[in-house]
Amino acid sequence: MSKSLEKFLQKYNSEKIFKERVILIHDFFNLYYDSNFLLLNEILEKELGLVTHAGDNDAEVLLRYMLAFIFFERGNSQKGQEEFDRVLKMLPEVKDPNVKVPVYNFLAFSQSHRGNYEKAFQYAYDCIKFAENSQSKDRFWGEYTLGVLFFDLKDLDNSEKYYKIAAENFHQKNNDYGFARSETGLSSVYIQRGDLVEAEKLLHRSLKYYTDNEILSAQSRSLNDLGLISKKKEEYEKALGFFKQALHIRKELNYYQGISTTLNEIAELLLLIKNYPEAEKYLNEAKVVCEKINNRSKLYRTHFMFYQLYRKTNEPWKALEHFELYDKLKSEVVGEVANNKINELQKRTATEKAEKEAEIEKLRNVELKLAYDLIEEKNKEITDSIQYAKKIQYTLLANDELLNNNLAEHFILFKPKDIVSGDFYWATKKDNRFYMAVCDSTGHGVPGAFMSLLNTSFLNEAIMEKNISAPNEVFNYVRDKLIENISKEDQKDGMDGTLICIEGNKISYAAAYNSPSLVRNKELIELGADRIPVGKGERSQGFRLFEIEMQKDDVLYICTDGYADQFGGPRGKKFKYKQLQELLLKNHELHMKKQEEVLDEILEQWKGGLEQVDDILVVGIKI
Repeated sequence: MSKSLEKFLQKYNSEKIFKERVILIHDFFNLYYDSNFLLLNEILEKELGLVTHAGDNDAEVLLRYMLAFIFFERGNSQKGQEEFDRVLKMLPEVKDPNVKVPVYNFLAFSQSHRGNYEKAFQYAYDCIKFAENSQSKDRFWGEYTLGVLFFDLKDLDNSEKYYKIAAENFHQKNNDYGFARSETGLSSVYIQRGDLVEAEKLLHRSLKYYTDNEILSAQSRSLNDLGLISKKKEEYEKALGFFKQALHIRKELNYYQGISTTLNEIAELLLLIKNYPEAEKYLNEAKVVCEKINNRSKLYRTHFMFYQLYRKTNEPWKALEHFELYDKLKSEVVGEVANNKINELQKRTATEKAEKEAEIEKLRNVELKLAYDLIEEKNKEITDSIQYAKKIQYTLLANDELLNNNLAEHFILFKPKDIVSGDFYWATKKDNRFYMAVCDSTGHGVPGAFMSLLNTSFLNEAIMEKNISAPNEVFNYVRDKLIENISKEDQKDGMDGTLICIEGNKISYAAAYNSPSLVRNKELIELGADRIPVGKGERSQGFRLFEIEMQKDDVLYICTDGYADQFGGPRGKKFKYKQLQELLLKNHELHMKKQEEVLDEILEQWKGGLEQVDDILVVGIKI
């Protein structure tokens, strides 16, 4: 038994007045709710048995909210929901703001876990409103919770703002725990921004406080975030160590909300280092926990990582199944928020008119609208983009088995700008000829992916159904189909790219605005291409057929324009084709997979903190 728990029990067992016992329980609960879930559960049930005799509605609400919290944290969603519903029915009768503040703060968190962000923001603002009439040193949790909610929605500026407000207020009121928690929250913002030095400083400071005061769940939060920092630094073993420390504490406490978070973090790290069997094990455990606690926000992240895992392990049907679950869950979470927007805004307007202080009225109106706008934007992004992603992702790309069986050595660096891509690599085999296309469709994201779906469909039709064998004639066919089907009113949708055909050591190819590069005898040769698109263009002549007789140690590179067009470096300029060709030549003797790693590393260094401007695809082939 910890010293803090022992001290609490001594005070609690000696206190004879019901109201004072409830205050003692709540003060201890704020810091040490996870010290002994079973014991606290027993104490709360005992006090609830006396509440009718005491006739204290406020005390009953406080006890039931703590009990609901414990049930949810332990993963007993059904009992948690039962207590939650009782609390909601009793809330209108609660008079004491010192009761309302923690209860409304809990309501905000519980709604965010379900993905109901409208309600979560509403409860957080209510928490702040009721705190105005409280003198408790705990009354600033509403601001802290806004920091959490804005962080969940990737609004880092507002998240930092509210964490700082909470930290300053807690510090002024000598609430060391609230101050430490706010600094832990701030560290998450700094991690996302890449300010790892400041984040690490805050985490070590808060971890010391939590350790000195035996606050175990908070220790696990700091350890988990130190793991994120180590992962950012590519110190993967160190990161795994921190995550496993956090997971051990959380499992010891039966702290299921935290367990689900850390299981996902470990799985993501294992995916990064390509330990796919272990990643699958942790993802299966995370799925069970997320479903147990009904945390849909974390569950759709789990399904998305399953999708990534099964793509890597070449199990497309499993990948598609999890992508659909991810798509459905995330759309539901954001959709629920958007569907309630008008009603919530009306409630907010009515509440604001009733508020006495104009400054607070203005603050709530502006900040809540920011939250709604952000949610609406994310809902539109998902509605517009993800709908086609699950169907497109597996239609566009050549599978690893086909490539490995037909290319002795190769690499593919593929980095879509968005979830789905206008760039694609496609392959098929017909008779003794192996075809591979490396192309850039018009646009990126959803429009680009839709074009890629059409382009690959027409490529497949030309070779497999129409029995067209020469790459230039295949491109001619695809161009005609695109013009016939979609090039209305001078639309110039289509693709640039290269289609190669491999027969033994001989390569024939057609190229649309996309010159392949051949490295031979330590010299890079830029090969020929036609300056016409596969689609409607200014000129209508047919594509030419180019041929290469590959020699020992030759390396053929085919790239779309995304890598060369990426902005970055010290002056924020484009990378440029010449620099890319120099990079390919310099590293062409490395193993193909190593070349891919070098290209990726150089790109990330060049890009720095700038946004990726286009889809990126670079393919290297040795025969």
